[in-house]
Amino acid sequence: MIMKKLSALLFITLLAAFLTACGNENTEKDSNAEKAENSQSEENKSTDPPAKDDVSDVELTVDAEKTYLWKASSGETQLSYYTKVVNESDKPVDASNAAIAFNNKDNGQKIALDDSEITITPYIIAPGNSAFISVQQSGVDLDTDTPISAELQANLTPAEKSADYADVDYINVGMGDTGLVLEGEISNPSLESVTGKFEVVSALYNGQEFLGTMNTSVDATLPPKVPIGFKITEPPFPDVALEKIDSYEALVYIIR
Repeated sequence: MIMKKLSALLFITLLAAFLTACGNENTEKDSNAEKAENSQSEENKSTDPPAKDDVSDVELTVDAEKTYLWKASSGETQLSYYTKVVNESDKPVDASNAAIAFNNKDNGQKIALDDSEITITPYIIAPGNSAFISVQQSGVDLDTDTPISAELQANLTPAEKSADYADVDYINVGMGDTGLVLEGEISNPSLESVTGKFEVVSALYNGQEFLGTMNTSVDATLPPKVPIGFKITEPPFPDVALEKIDSYEALVYIIR
């Protein structure tokens, strides 16, 4: 009788141990399966490519810049700022909403500008390409020796247009009644007429030193191999830099 009771007790103990082991094994399997699923989910998240039109990770690199506070012929103090930026990403971007923030280097205070004129050429910047940005503000209430720092606020958006090059046949730089004058001709290198906004920018240098830019734009239809002329006189280039100019380059972009 005692042996039967001991046998029954031993059987119950072994059965309980077996059921516990099975339960632990199933729990471990469920846990491992859940971990594997979560791991796969995280892997999928990390390998998902960014949206094609997402430019939040794109930054423009400042390649050169120049700032002038100078007295214009009107007697007003003029702020002229020029910079060359590069799109080092693999995405074309629209920089038409770019802005420049200015600060006084001595006290760190922001310099408030009213109705400043900002020009970006070209505002569609292809991968690996450059663009030139200029800011002009007249009637600035600052001494001409005030140290100024500038900060680019790119505000980039996906490009919905393209910027192609046209040919610059020639360009002359000289002085006119109102200051520096750039004039020349551009032509369409393709075999078909091109309609769009032609943006002309000339970068001015003293040796390798970047001095600034002058630019203009025109909406036109340009027949193949037929040149059209351009002339740039505004905005006036800083008098303090005129005598330094010894070289220049001109670029024409077609935005369409």
